[in-house]
Amino acid sequence: FFFQAEDGIRDYKVTGVQTCALPISSLCSNFIGMNRPTTDTILIADPFTKEEPFKRSVVLLCIHEAEGSIGFVLNKPFDGHLHELVDGFDGMDIPVYIGGPVACDTLHFIHCYPDKIPDSKCVTGDIYWGGDFDKVQELIVKGEIELSNIRFFIGRSEEHTSELQSPCNLVCRLLLE
Repeated sequence: FFFQAEDGIRDYKVTGVQTCALPISSLCSNFIGMNRPTTDTILIADPFTKEEPFKRSVVLLCIHEAEGSIGFVLNKPFDGHLHELVDGFDGMDIPVYIGGPVACDTLHFIHCYPDKIPDSKCVTGDIYWGGDFDKVQELIVKGEIELSNIRFFIGRSEEHTSELQSPCNLVCRLLLE
């Protein structure tokens, strides 16, 4: 996950993402002065990470505090749909994503409906995390929310703050605007 190189090298396995042949040590030196992650940060995995589920992953940090961070891997689809996990969504092929390796027996969601879904926590701008699941189910069944504005996750990503403080653990930090 680097920017386009002068010679146009491209990783054929990653759609729309340019690569370059710079050594990782050169890249890390560019991040020494980088601001530390905050809530609402998108983290892009180190391109040399081989471990799942973080290989080629993009994580949205929903909480980043002194005690640690919680986020969701945005780009790892689960091999199944919401109706296979939760009753009441029969016939609806709503995708679910693997949010991370922690608490894989839990279901989470991010959305853009704070006025319709009570008890939501603001992540940034118009992106919210969680809320009243019964209300979500009701709104989906009635067709009152767009499925493109809500995403479901099994599990979550969770790290101790010290693990996210090293710039070399990050390749890119983008603030959502």
